[in-house]
Amino acid sequence: MLRGAFLVVVATLTASALVGAPQPAGLATSRTDLTPKDLARVIAITRPTSDFSKPEQFELMQGGAGTSKKDVNKDAFSQSSANISFEEEGTFKLGNAIFRKNWVSSPSSTQASDGLGPLFNERACQNCHLKDGRGHPPEGDSGTTSMFLRLAREASTEEEKAALADHKVLSFPDPVYGTQLQELAVPGLQGEGRMDVDYQ
Repeated sequence: MLRGAFLVVVATLTASALVGAPQPAGLATSRTDLTPKDLARVIAITRPTSDFSKPEQFELMQGGAGTSKKDVNKDAFSQSSANISFEEEGTFKLGNAIFRKNWVSSPSSTQASDGLGPLFNERACQNCHLKDGRGHPPEGDSGTTSMFLRLAREASTEEEKAALADHKVLSFPDPVYGTQLQELAVPGLQGEGRMDVDYQ
């Protein structure tokens, strides 16, 4: 607590010291090229908002439109943000390629794609997150490819019960299987189990 108080004091002292600091030469501190009416308008428009329940009147790409290309179709989640640079677009495409890549267990003839396992649910991220979206429950005999089973155990001590009650943790992993059932395994091993979904 003392450390936090110290940081606040330092920040306050630093801000106070800057108030009286001289401005660099040539830096405009006020607009002299506007009429009083236009100056009042500029000040009103550029004033930081205090109402976050609606977009600002002159905000470019309101309501998250900066990260949307308005493709409302099956590829909506596969698009890069509309406001990234050319270099960032390259990074996005590289990440998307890795997301779609099928991985294999090592050792293998392809070192760029090995490292899968020993337990896993799918060979590629895309196989569960279809079109970069959420998974879905199985239909018919399609299996549980894009759905997984989260595992947990009961809290066994008063400390663990308190941590759950205070939302410091969401769950405690199963001592054998961990936090998630992994149905597949590399050659020579078996998956942890199989989840079957039966609709009533």
